[in-house]
Amino acid sequence: MANVRQESRLVAEPMIAYEDLTSELVASFGASKSERVVVGLLAQRARVKDHGRILLWPDFNENPDVLVNQLLAKILVGKMDGERLVGLSSDQIAVVSVETSGSYLATTMVLELAKEFKLARPPRIMRVRKMIHGISPAAGDRRVVEKVHPITAGGESRFLVASVEDAEMFAGTVVACIVDDFAGTWSTMNGSVKLVKKMLPGAGTVYPMSGIAKPDQASELITPDEVVRPAMAAVAVKFWGDVATGEALITANGFPAHRMENATAADFS
Repeated sequence: MANVRQESRLVAEPMIAYEDLTSELVASFGASKSERVVVGLLAQRARVKDHGRILLWPDFNENPDVLVNQLLAKILVGKMDGERLVGLSSDQIAVVSVETSGSYLATTMVLELAKEFKLARPPRIMRVRKMIHGISPAAGDRRVVEKVHPITAGGESRFLVASVEDAEMFAGTVVACIVDDFAGTWSTMNGSVKLVKKMLPGAGTVYPMSGIAKPDQASELITPDEVVRPAMAAVAVKFWGDVATGEALITANGFPAHRMENATAADFS
């Protein structure tokens, strides 16, 4: 059985029930408390498929809950070396949204950035499509295409496409935050970094950011340089089946394991 082991560590209970989340409550959380809450939400709501290879959390990206994405955005902003953004205006910051599933987190990210760094308005979002052929009739004339091999494509390649209809929209960009929903192999994020370097050459700082990552699947690690900051995920998850109890367990960011309410050890066989 893959991803199944005997578990002897303390198993914790969720900090807050999903049904008890409110806008006012989430607004009161800082990054640290948001992390603790999110681990509990994953335990309550997430599922696994493909013998424990894929984690499904519909509240995050398939049927997104704004409050869940707000929590993840708080965590990501808290992980940033914020001195690079202090004193910047909104037109000097761009948030690059990787495909539709990343757009929900990207939208909450621009609002959280505006709040944290006291911007007059949220930064603009640049959309990146992930396509089979790399051709989109809706894309602008100024476009960049990068080939990637995402874990969800079954070994086949995909193409990232970004375009800008009006070059002035992002002409002042000095910081770019690339936001994807999930990082498996990090191939998509690597392609996104290359794309951003071409599309936004004036960006002296690029943050590769993911809502969720599964570190044991990473095969294309991003190498930081003078422009690209170390890749970060709001939550780096581990989940497995406990052979002793028959339960499925999940943890993230070093927190104690939680029992998954919608999975069992059998889902990892």
